[in-house]
Amino acid sequence: MCDKNSNLNKAILAQVQTFATNNTNFSVHDIAVALRKSANAGNLNLPEFETPSGQYKYEIPHSSVKDAFSELLSDGIFTEINLQLNRNYNGVYFEYTAVPTVAVAAPAIAASAAVVGVPPSNGWTLAGTPRLDAKSVATRIDTYLQNHIGLTVTIENIRAAIKCNGWTCSEIQDIAKTFVTVNVDSEYPSKSTVQLYNTFR
Repeated sequence: MCDKNSNLNKAILAQVQTFATNNTNFSVHDIAVALRKSANAGNLNLPEFETPSGQYKYEIPHSSVKDAFSELLSDGIFTEINLQLNRNYNGVYFEYTAVPTVAVAAPAIAASAAVVGVPPSNGWTLAGTPRLDAKSVATRIDTYLQNHIGLTVTIENIRAAIKCNGWTCSEIQDIAKTFVTVNVDSEYPSKSTVQLYNTFR
């Protein structure tokens, strides 16, 4: 059982809450980097990682953050602070999205807004967090495709990489079809594939 009141655990919980507030996907590496920056800027006190003779005042090892985060997750501490962590493997490492489990003060959403392919008219997702507009999502998809020429990728790879809150794989697949040919998996859009040749326009 982890000590959620330890300095490191409190710092991790606060950082994950910041990621949730900012609607930012994150990895354990992102947490470690954010804690190092904050501590070395004088905004966070973690005496157990202080290294007076080192290049930086605080050296916070990735392994320490990873172990502490894993314990917080397995002990259900994020649930206790009203956060649900959704995990996605992006092909290289796990990314997390922290979603508040308590009601968020957001505009009410008409039921028709939940129809696949129809963005909510007020710009909010059903979870109460801002949803990117279609143009921004299309730009991110285009950039991703340009950077992965010569590879075969799935719609899920694209969705995970472009970090577009509130957009389903089916919706992303529809946008991707405007750029490339998609080998559609009608049952599981996330498994639909795109073969990116040297040019695709």
